[in-house]
Amino acid sequence: MAAKFTEGVERKRREQQDFILKAFENPEKGKVYQEIADFLDYEIRYYRLGAAYYSDEFESMTSEEDDDLLYLTAVSEPSPRAYAQYLREIDPSVRADEKITHSCLKELKSAIGRVMGSGMV
Repeated sequence: MAAKFTEGVERKRREQQDFILKAFENPEKGKVYQEIADFLDYEIRYYRLGAAYYSDEFESMTSEEDDDLLYLTAVSEPSPRAYAQYLREIDPSVRADEKITHSCLKELKSAIGRVMGSGMV
């Protein structure tokens, strides 16, 4: 599972760069593309935590950069319009993997919350 999240980090970084570029190239959709890029920033951070969590590298989960991440879960979701645009522009073969990873990500958020709450981190 750690390898899947590590690969996901790289994929999400590429996607984020693509959407940042699209925001500059398409000013009329720039706001939506920027929202997607911001959403992908959170996803990258979660994926990094996922890789650390599933590798049992709890010490790398204490990054100050990610301290606020679990508290921002509710606001880190994109608007329905932005998420629909994201899904339209991502290759369907990647989306199949995305659904699996999204399920794992939901489980991860819950598990990390338990670990952080128990003081293990």
